[in-house]
Amino acid sequence: MLKKLLLPSIFILLAYGFWISPDFKVIAAGIAVFLFGMLCLEQGFKVFTGGILEQLLNRTTRTRTGSFSFGLFSTAFLQSSSLVSVITLSFLSTGLITLIQGTGILFGANLGSTFGTWLVATLGLKVKISTYAMPLLVFGTLLQLQKNRQLKGCGFAILGLGFLILGIHYVKEGFETFSNGSGLLAAYSDEGHILAFVLAGMVLTVLMQSSHALLVLTIAALASGQLGYEAALAMCIGSNIGTTATTFLGSISAGSDGKRLAFAHLVFKMVATVIILPLLPLFILLNDELAALLGIAATDYTLKLALFHTLFNLLGAVILMPFLPQLVKKLQRMFLTKEEGNTLPLSMPDGQTERAIYLTDAAQNHPEAALKALQQECARLYRNTVTLICFGIYLNSEQLLKSRDLVALTSDRVPPWPDWGINKLYKRHIKGIYNDILEYSSVMEGELDRHQSSELFATKLACRNFIEAVKDLKHLNSNMARHIHSDNALVREQYNQLRRRIAVTVKEIQIISDNGPDEVIASTDQLKLRLHQQDLLTSGELDRLIQSGEVDSFVASSLINDNGYVHTICNSLIDGAVIVMLGGNADIMRLDEEDPSPTFDQFDTPEPRKKSRSGFTIINGRR
Repeated sequence: MLKKLLLPSIFILLAYGFWISPDFKVIAAGIAVFLFGMLCLEQGFKVFTGGILEQLLNRTTRTRTGSFSFGLFSTAFLQSSSLVSVITLSFLSTGLITLIQGTGILFGANLGSTFGTWLVATLGLKVKISTYAMPLLVFGTLLQLQKNRQLKGCGFAILGLGFLILGIHYVKEGFETFSNGSGLLAAYSDEGHILAFVLAGMVLTVLMQSSHALLVLTIAALASGQLGYEAALAMCIGSNIGTTATTFLGSISAGSDGKRLAFAHLVFKMVATVIILPLLPLFILLNDELAALLGIAATDYTLKLALFHTLFNLLGAVILMPFLPQLVKKLQRMFLTKEEGNTLPLSMPDGQTERAIYLTDAAQNHPEAALKALQQECARLYRNTVTLICFGIYLNSEQLLKSRDLVALTSDRVPPWPDWGINKLYKRHIKGIYNDILEYSSVMEGELDRHQSSELFATKLACRNFIEAVKDLKHLNSNMARHIHSDNALVREQYNQLRRRIAVTVKEIQIISDNGPDEVIASTDQLKLRLHQQDLLTSGELDRLIQSGEVDSFVASSLINDNGYVHTICNSLIDGAVIVMLGGNADIMRLDEEDPSPTFDQFDTPEPRKKSRSGFTIINGRR
């Protein structure tokens, strides 16, 4: 109800302001133009946040200092802490960066955002930069009309810069001619209504979704005498707290790590606020002393406001950066989801359908992050597929991945097995994820370049391979259910060999996933060759059994069909897994230390697995 009333209330208040004051129209229009410029600037820079940004992230964020520096300089260049926050959220939610890297980037972005305040305080109000706005708008429009994606992005960025300058000009002009109630806000600030101005700064930043816009408004009001110095500093504090709303809004669809990052952003701002606000007079004296050392005139309140903004964010960084690992550990215990700690879920088919967990709206804003999200979801689809296939051939996937003796594991002593239909399990654990992948892919297709489109096609092909494997499993399972308990020991052994062939393939894929790209291709070629040699028809084993009369024609026809299903299942798993591995997701069969095993309540819990540091199960001394 409150949300429905908010927008009409804002419209009414703005209409009232337009009616009582022509100068208010100019100020409001200036803020609107400035915000539109921010949107254009963000739209333009999004074009260049693909592979280049990912490479910069990989190279510069390996240390806390590198992450902080990346956030600092990227925000100073992009002039949008909101854009950097959203990019960080999207890359964090897809695993391109860790939580500690994302937190470091966000802390640096807070300090980088102060660069814009310095620009507005020095050039925006003291130099007539509005003369540059019109040429920028003309050139930006011409470039934006081009079909080339890079040129269009440059056009949006230039348009954004032009609108930013024009917006600052109108805000400045509006306050310079503002006469009604002149000095009213300054009078209130003299009475000590500091907390009210902090609250006003928070609310206005949340409404405008831009701390830059509020600081432009504050600096213009301060320069024209409409706002007192202390009140302007309080508005600055409020805007810093209010800017966390952007991160919180972006974290809604970014998973648990996104929520942790948003909370870290709030902690950063609140630590600085809790220290500075009670001691504001002392920090004003400190700010004035620093201003004097930097050669800033005592009456140049706009530059002193920019210095205070920098001091505020620098204080938060100095206090929290040394304790960043401890903060991240605390955050990792918060906002746990059901999906976390349950990498390979397989439970009774009567339950809620599994859906994608990596395909967030935050990732979709950036092609490189969206592709990474799809690759992670594809790897998850593979894990669920393997678990379902193991279930369909009467194997516990957890036991398979830790076992050193496949012969014993695939013996003819099959324990009592739950009668869960493969089709129902497919609908619960596979179909929903696959549908989400296809839908997410269709939305992305128009936003990708040629290379990214190729990656998308490969990921979709991998997912289709996994689905084909499950479809063949449905046919295989019905025959295996009959023959795995056959009175004929020879028939049982033949079906155990089919089970063993799938089990070996799954384990080999797990081992191969720890190799480099060249080794992956060579190893999978060898694996496919061995599968071809083990094929019942290729090896001539089936012909020998028929000719010797050891199996009748009915069993022989079943073996021929099931041999084909097993061959297709193994090759589909290999083809899909190779695509995922070469796409940068080598840990397709990773089981985290704290992850529970798949839910097979009918069996004894296996002994804990021995693991390597990387998280891969160790098999015969190999990972």
